[in-house]
Amino acid sequence: MAHALFTKLNQIRKKKYFDSLFKPRKKYAFIGVGIHSLTNLYPLLHYFGVDLKYICTEKSSWEKMNYFFPASRLIHSLKDITADEEIEGVFVSASPQSHYNILIELFKSGKRVFVEKPPCSNLSELSNLVNLSKNNVCKVGLQRKYWPGNELVHKNIQSAKTYIYQFHFGPYLHGDPFTELFIHALHYCIHLFGEYAISSFSHKKNNKSITTQIHVEHKKGISGLIELSTDFSWTAPTDHLSVNCEGEILEIGYPAFVKGYPKPRRLFNIPAERLLHQPVLSKEYFSIQNLIIPAVELNTLMLQGFYNEINTFIKITENKISDQPINDLPELIEVYRVIEELKKNI
Repeated sequence: MAHALFTKLNQIRKKKYFDSLFKPRKKYAFIGVGIHSLTNLYPLLHYFGVDLKYICTEKSSWEKMNYFFPASRLIHSLKDITADEEIEGVFVSASPQSHYNILIELFKSGKRVFVEKPPCSNLSELSNLVNLSKNNVCKVGLQRKYWPGNELVHKNIQSAKTYIYQFHFGPYLHGDPFTELFIHALHYCIHLFGEYAISSFSHKKNNKSITTQIHVEHKKGISGLIELSTDFSWTAPTDHLSVNCEGEILEIGYPAFVKGYPKPRRLFNIPAERLLHQPVLSKEYFSIQNLIIPAVELNTLMLQGFYNEINTFIKITENKISDQPINDLPELIEVYRVIEELKKNI
């Protein structure tokens, strides 16, 4: 009896998995062969069975790439992509400084685009891209938005009052830490709590590192303290959000956990924990502690959000879904406004 039930459940899981798969029918191109693309994006495209007609790069040789995409052509000119009407979707993950000019040409040619952050360097460039991309598909690679733990976060922050966000990494020496690194945290706070105004902020510099502390007030009445820093460690980075809700403290550690710590009851407005000893209770809403189990939903690319963001773009391009926003650029205007305000006094 138990064996038959277990077999039936496995069949249901298998059917659900196969039903979620489909073979992309349209032609795609990829611009960039950086280490991030090689280790995160290209493996997903291979998994999804994406037909890459072109791989565009400035200098890279072809030798290794055709192991995964033997039918692709290595090119060094963007015009080969923009002039090819067969290409409908383009993945862009080149140097951050080149994204703006690449997107301009792709939008002019009507291509559907997935671009790694950042799409551009400043608010003026973003405004231009928003105007050029009207009626175009443009998904931006800010994977925290697609983190599986968000479903549990959204359910439990409805009564949020305040929060503290620590976003600590090591020195960022090869680009702009605000548009290329801190943008993750700034965007995630807006994604969770809505637009905000900056009440105050400060910058502290230490050699090649910077720490920015921000006090923000959201339109929904939520206040937050955000600390962004490149003065810590890449070996042990911190991406931790603590949210003070009505009945509990929600602890969010991307991409590992979402935990809730219920607040103690009060007797005549006196905390019960002051009157008698109570154990500290916690609820694990989302956890990756069971990584020992080889399940697709526990794969690192799935947990960090890369899988869902790429899958969403492919489904939009293939006309498989219609309930997702097709252009992420307008929602980044508020993020870039905040970045420009922060950078004024550096």
